[in-house]
Amino acid sequence: VGTVAYGLPVAVAGSAVGFLASFGVAAPTFWTPAGFLLGSAAAILCAAHAGKFEVLRRRLLLMTGVLCLALPPLRMAAGGIGWLDALADSGGDGGQVVVVAVDLMLLCGAGVALRLAAKRGAAKTRETSLGANPATALP
Repeated sequence: VGTVAYGLPVAVAGSAVGFLASFGVAAPTFWTPAGFLLGSAAAILCAAHAGKFEVLRRRLLLMTGVLCLALPPLRMAAGGIGWLDALADSGGDGGQVVVVAVDLMLLCGAGVALRLAAKRGAAKTRETSLGANPATALP
């Protein structure tokens, strides 16, 4: 269950990375599903080697955060419109404002995922440094 719950966002973000990385230089129709499969494979490999659910959760949250953080600059590098141009081009109908909104949502999502991945790791480190037995400590 944890592999699907935390691995699916990795696969979806991998699909977006595959699309944007191949846009204009290769076939996005191939690399979009290939990115999904590569993200899925990465999540499955993490699950196979994680040992504990908490380790898997942290690793997959970290991967999701890094991929979401990479998407806005990758979109701009692939020839996408910049934020200033998108805001200036909004006109009366707000047409290009959605570009900025999606980028901000991706950055916020990345921040939440990275914070959750780091937060639990910090709690485990604190418990261990205080002399608590991590095997018997409550989550």
